[in-house]
Amino acid sequence: MIVTFFDSLGCATKHEHETSWEAVRGAIDNPTYYPSKKQLPLIKLAEFGQIRSDKGSLKTDDNVVYVWGIEGDYDGGIVQPYQASFILQQAGITASIHTSPSSTETAPRWRVLCPLSEARYPIERKELMGKLNAVLGGILANESFTVSQGFFFGAVTGTVGYKAFHSDGKCIDQIPGITPLYPLGITDKQPVISTPVTELTTQQYNDLRMALVFISTDEYNERIAVGQALSCLGDTGLILWEEWLASAGREFANETHSKWDTFTAARTSYQSVFSKASARGWENPAIKKPTDPRLIQWAKSVPAELGGVGPGESGFSKYVTWDIIDQLKKRAVDEKFIMGNLALQGEITVIYAKPMTGKTLLTQKLLFESLDSGGIEKGNIYYVNADDSLNGYIGKTIIAKKHGCNVVVPNERGFKADQFLKIIEQDVLNDACRGKVIVLDTLKKFCNLMDKASGANFVNSLRPYAQAGGTVIMLGHTNKRKNESGETMHAGTSDVPEDGDCAYILEELKMNGERRHVVFKNFKSRGNHWQEAEYSYKFTDVSGYQERLDSVKFEGSGQKGERSDDKKGDVVNVSILENDIIDCIELAIKQNIIIKKHLINYVKNEMDGVSFLKARQVIDKFTGSDYNVGHRWNYQLSEDNVSKQYFLLPPF
Repeated sequence: MIVTFFDSLGCATKHEHETSWEAVRGAIDNPTYYPSKKQLPLIKLAEFGQIRSDKGSLKTDDNVVYVWGIEGDYDGGIVQPYQASFILQQAGITASIHTSPSSTETAPRWRVLCPLSEARYPIERKELMGKLNAVLGGILANESFTVSQGFFFGAVTGTVGYKAFHSDGKCIDQIPGITPLYPLGITDKQPVISTPVTELTTQQYNDLRMALVFISTDEYNERIAVGQALSCLGDTGLILWEEWLASAGREFANETHSKWDTFTAARTSYQSVFSKASARGWENPAIKKPTDPRLIQWAKSVPAELGGVGPGESGFSKYVTWDIIDQLKKRAVDEKFIMGNLALQGEITVIYAKPMTGKTLLTQKLLFESLDSGGIEKGNIYYVNADDSLNGYIGKTIIAKKHGCNVVVPNERGFKADQFLKIIEQDVLNDACRGKVIVLDTLKKFCNLMDKASGANFVNSLRPYAQAGGTVIMLGHTNKRKNESGETMHAGTSDVPEDGDCAYILEELKMNGERRHVVFKNFKSRGNHWQEAEYSYKFTDVSGYQERLDSVKFEGSGQKGERSDDKKGDVVNVSILENDIIDCIELAIKQNIIIKKHLINYVKNEMDGVSFLKARQVIDKFTGSDYNVGHRWNYQLSEDNVSKQYFLLPPF
């Protein structure tokens, strides 16, 4: 099929793509996020020629060559997108629905896209659109019937959560027996001409005046579109148009009088003013509640799993899990570690490191060990290598194959990065997650880490996979800047680690001859993970990746302590870095450096990269009177009660 994108409302430039419906559906599932609605591209399931309008636009009815699909717009604020998707599924129609930027939970607005089985002539589109409208009960907006009408495609950062729903069946042009249903002003004959409306009720007139307040007069095209819509009202429409233009303190007298007589009241009506205003936050009093009996019946017919509830029943009642505990137990996997004590099976783990620190090397080494030891069944790891050269792909794939690890490479064998979440969804539906491990190397190739919504939506899309027994390990980069405490930060927003289960920063500790020492530092966990784990590997003088992989050595870990029953208090957790700071502080106290601020300065001077805050945290953390639970020193106030003087606890 041919899909055309336009970069702006001017539509002076087109981008045509020969693609598949599966690819379009994948793009709907994984939208690109833009800072504002104005920056969204327009999508059209059609092929255009080179005929331009007087203003240079390529997106005109006369310029449509073939139609490859139809698009409908709904802004009524009543029918939820999942309800519409359910209706289309029941009708056996292949379609995708996604929310528009102005959609909210209480006032849903969405677009529906339907592919055709083959290219059709533009004149055939209206009938097909009428059939789609009939299936949905006549709720689609008038502009859906404009042959060249395009719609914004993508999502806007900061808006209510973007949602997408799909139905599977046949293309709508392959389904017989549907009588087209056209909205007011759209007939079943060509050309489409609206009947001018000469009178409005007082309520309609007042509603139009209020709706116009929500529409900006800044854009020329918007001013003309509103005038065109109001022209079907005759003199009443002219009065409303002039009042609207003047209300912004602008003078458009010449424009109104020169343009008004050119409007033909074709293909649109004053109803489109309500649509425009609704998209900008106006609530149409005429549609606050469903009045069409068909809509009410459809809402009642939606099964509970898609949102239906009984009268007086809480919307949460259908989600109570008491009766499915046994099913959940069957889906759950054993809580076991599959990368040392760094990653738990059935969790979403993310590891951040700067380039060339060894995150790929160590991740592969630990996973290969799990495969070789039987901790993970051979063939159950899918390592998506999206951050390597061709030779790197080849070399790592050969090594991975020896251990029974599958390697997937973008742009090879038809795999694209934007297909990832769709495959995840399919695996969940096919019950193909249990015991599987997916590794993403690196994360930035699959979502926009600088966009909060994109990061959160991506991780949340992985949650069903983990709930079905799968494991996801993601590798990401660290920020070039350190935080105020001098500590390394992960790149991107905090949504990815916050919505995941476990997160680490991998940092270089030192070079010891030819070996590089690195440490995993945990900053998010939901299990008994290592808080720190040190590894080393041969960095220089290696003949290839296999030799470096073989050189990986576990150097030690800072684990959560365990307390014997005969000891009081909670054991203090000790990390590798904290052990080094403890040694430094003990040495200082032995040298009679006993004032807190002096101890902090001593640590900062003796240990590179340790911040003032970190030194103070270690002093406070290991202060107490019980050596058995990890305390290493205590203090007493000076004679003047001004300063704390620290002393070491026995056995020192």
